[in-house]
Amino acid sequence: MSRRSGFGIALKAVIWHEGKFLILKRTKVSPSEPDLWEFPGGGLELGERYEEALIREIKEETSLKAQMVRPLSVWDAKRKDGTQVMGITFLCHLIDGVLEISDEHTQYAWVTPKEIGSYPVFPQMLKEVKQWDL
Repeated sequence: MSRRSGFGIALKAVIWHEGKFLILKRTKVSPSEPDLWEFPGGGLELGERYEEALIREIKEETSLKAQMVRPLSVWDAKRKDGTQVMGITFLCHLIDGVLEISDEHTQYAWVTPKEIGSYPVFPQMLKEVKQWDL
């Protein structure tokens, strides 16, 4: 996702496994929203199919292999740098792999929908999770 464009599309994954989903903590030096917890995912690159982009981002950030199941929610946000982001959060099922987080994150947690509120997350994440029937 280019910061110079002023607009981006973000894809996020709710990787569901044994009644919990994965969240990742951004680094203290993250250019956007440092130290907040988020779902794995990232930006759609020009010419890339959304399914390929999300699976690529999951692999890059977690080393896990997951299967996209269905969209859960659509959201939008405006970054501090003025970039407008339209995002889609997808339900995904874990297929396999050993969890190893990338250097974009410092920690990970498998949490239930009820536990998410005890983590400092993006405000829209709490709204999203409350709407889902998982």
